[in-house]
Amino acid sequence: MEIDITKIGVKGQIVIPQDMRKDLGFHKGKKVLIVEGEDEIIVKPLNKFKMETLDELKEQIIDMKLGEEAMKEIKRGECRIRNAKQFLKNLKKWVEK
Repeated sequence: MEIDITKIGVKGQIVIPQDMRKDLGFHKGKKVLIVEGEDEIIVKPLNKFKMETLDELKEQIIDMKLGEEAMKEIKRGECRIRNAKQFLKNLKKWVEK
């Protein structure tokens, strides 16, 4: 994982460092998926999804949301899952929200 710092420009543009763009295959005109979380933005190149339908994309976004919800619980100290059965029960509860 690479880490770097960049600025937001006057028009709201964010410059992705050249090495990162190269590693991810980002180039002019490349389509990316942007997902807003509670305190983060996720940018993914669309070719990384290897999807064939919009339903698959929707599932991936739901998975990201479930991960975000789990992280919130962990940060609040509320994650007390002790076994797979309890995890699946919580997962079902998150999906139904």
